[in-house]
Amino acid sequence: MYTTYTGSKVRLRPFRDLAEWDSLGLLGIEEPGEHWGPWHETLQENHPLFNDHGGLNPAEEYCWAVEELSSGRLVGEENMHPHRLGCWLGTHIRLDWRGQGCGVEAKLLAAGFAFDNFPVENIFAVTLAAHSRAIRGLELCGMRRIGQEAVSYYSAGNYSSRVYFNLTRAE
Repeated sequence: MYTTYTGSKVRLRPFRDLAEWDSLGLLGIEEPGEHWGPWHETLQENHPLFNDHGGLNPAEEYCWAVEELSSGRLVGEENMHPHRLGCWLGTHIRLDWRGQGCGVEAKLLAAGFAFDNFPVENIFAVTLAAHSRAIRGLELCGMRRIGQEAVSYYSAGNYSSRVYFNLTRAE
């Protein structure tokens, strides 16, 4: 049994079934992000993470459904990869739900889960330098920009720099 984490706008919860899991994967393939580009794996390649652990594999990765509270709709997913004293968080919110604070709250709820359940001392996230909405969202989460990796990611025919953000347990 897993605890759900509920904020004022969204809830992090396990995916209900494989069809719900696939609905976000299909969305990522059909509507690739303008910054990150299309997903790198097919739906079938992504099935083992759900089939083996329902998306919540304590040894490797947690992937929660992000549910908007007032409508009960699936609006995205939150990923978490704890490793030793650090934890990477990644957020994917559907295009029609962006700009409403769902991603910021989902990331804060996942950070709370990580700090409550693991001996991690810092949370980090990465986005592309041109992805101003993601950068603003990370700043709204209280994360600090800690560095940039020049021209390290190739997407949509261009190279882009990646920007790293951090939030420590003490903060």
